[in-house]
Amino acid sequence: MPDEPTALAAFTYELGLLKRIRRAGWWHAGVRDPESIAKHSLRAAQIAALLAAAEGANPERAAFLTLWHDTQETRTGDIPHTAAKYMSKPEPREITADQTAALPSTSRDLARSAVDEYEARQTIEAKCAKDADKLEMLFQAVEYLDTGVERVAGWIDSDSKGLATETARRIAEAAVTLSRWRGETVKTPLTEWRPSSWPCTQASPQRRRFARGISYVRSTALVRRTASTVRRPTTASGLPDSGTGTSPVQAQQELRAAERAPLAASG
Repeated sequence: MPDEPTALAAFTYELGLLKRIRRAGWWHAGVRDPESIAKHSLRAAQIAALLAAAEGANPERAAFLTLWHDTQETRTGDIPHTAAKYMSKPEPREITADQTAALPSTSRDLARSAVDEYEARQTIEAKCAKDADKLEMLFQAVEYLDTGVERVAGWIDSDSKGLATETARRIAEAAVTLSRWRGETVKTPLTEWRPSSWPCTQASPQRRRFARGISYVRSTALVRRTASTVRRPTTASGLPDSGTGTSPVQAQQELRAAERAPLAASG
């Protein structure tokens, strides 16, 4: 068995996997680059602290429980709900016991007690932690919707239900009436929500300006590429020749640099 510092270091490396493992369910919604488990856990812990403070509970404990609620996924990955029918759900307490078996007793007990309290849902802090987990997914679904991913209705609907605290329920209602952090009010209430009614799925002035900007960048690059090709005779290999003794490779590099210029300017 490794010594205590080695065991702690090894477990820390394992926890680092949470920064790289993606939340697989979002792929089913059409998100090409979903958030990682670590990103989800961070904001969920912050939400848990806010919920606990509003509910008169211990914010630090609620946030701490939330930080541990998905650590078992270093061993299992993020399992989407569509897989539940075909496999038994892993027991989080058992996984945590395996993960922490080599740790010093104080560290081992700390992690195991946090997972056990979270899974039991008996304390107000554990209830705030679970509500925070659901609320974070709700916020993320709305944010993905705001970027044009429309197949998130199931997440918005399910994550707004089954919340244990009154504060969480009120936050869920408010979350679906705002457009991200800017605080722009959405007129369609949660009970009537549907993708086609969400303002961000329509052509907003900001989206139209963005589309025009992309069109300009692309058209400018095309004009420069065409002009460069027309002005320069080609060599035997078919590459543009500057006519000043520039090698074909150098000419091709100059052409690529010209094509990248409008993209760099737009950044």
